[in-house]
Amino acid sequence: MSLPMTSKLMLQSLAAAAMALSSTGCVGLTIDGNDTTAETSGSGSGSGSGESGEEGRQMIQGGNSWGECAGACRFEISFGGDEAELVISDWGGSTPMATNYGSFTSEGRAMVEGVEESLSMASLQDIYGCPDCADGGASWVRLNIAGFESTHQYEYGNAPAELSEFDTLLQDFVTALRSCEASAWIEPDEACVPQM
Repeated sequence: MSLPMTSKLMLQSLAAAAMALSSTGCVGLTIDGNDTTAETSGSGSGSGSGESGEEGRQMIQGGNSWGECAGACRFEISFGGDEAELVISDWGGSTPMATNYGSFTSEGRAMVEGVEESLSMASLQDIYGCPDCADGGASWVRLNIAGFESTHQYEYGNAPAELSEFDTLLQDFVTALRSCEASAWIEPDEACVPQM
């Protein structure tokens, strides 16, 4: 069941307000199935758990999802070392349908490092626009900067300026690993199975 747009906006506003007003402890809210649990530590921005991700990697995950969807509705990229993993699943992410892997090309490695550097200096909002309203889809990036994890959501196909380079990289990786066709930035492994 989908909430009306005004209800989603109210819930998103409440989540943002709760995180902004919380000075200690943990605020846990669920908005349309997306976990926005935050542990405040007095530093960093965005919603997050305060837990460290992989050592040295600032971009942990990113993806696209559609809420009014059956079947393959969530495409989540996880970054690790010089590789990326694409997990294709149902909307909630509870039923993985396929997993494909790929290695960064030298150009891809440089792009990932450049995007991570620009994101580490950016001031990012938790939510931009109305992600997945009117069945338009949502995209997100999960970061780990200085040991603080944060998640930033935006409308699919409408990345804000500060996330536009990340979105270009994300969409390239999703397309390449979903189709098992190499791009300038990533080379799918030999076991890749197309999921188009």
